[in-house]
Amino acid sequence: VDKVVVSTYLQKYSNGAWSTVKHWTDTKNSTYLSTSHVYYVMSGYNYRALSYFYAYDGSQSESTSLIDYESY
Repeated sequence: VDKVVVSTYLQKYSNGAWSTVKHWTDTKNSTYLSTSHVYYVMSGYNYRALSYFYAYDGSQSESTSLIDYESY
């Protein structure tokens, strides 16, 4: 693996729909990426982190995604 990328969307559920309140992308030319972000949210809402993971090796790539739900 030459490069790894994580693209995360922090979304809030309101009025029957998810909307993005914060987006960040982290990239590292390595086989390993560790990242941490802090964002303060309003209580009384449901939030989710929608993350996309990409791994690149020369001309080949793989990807996957993950959704993590939380209520505050």
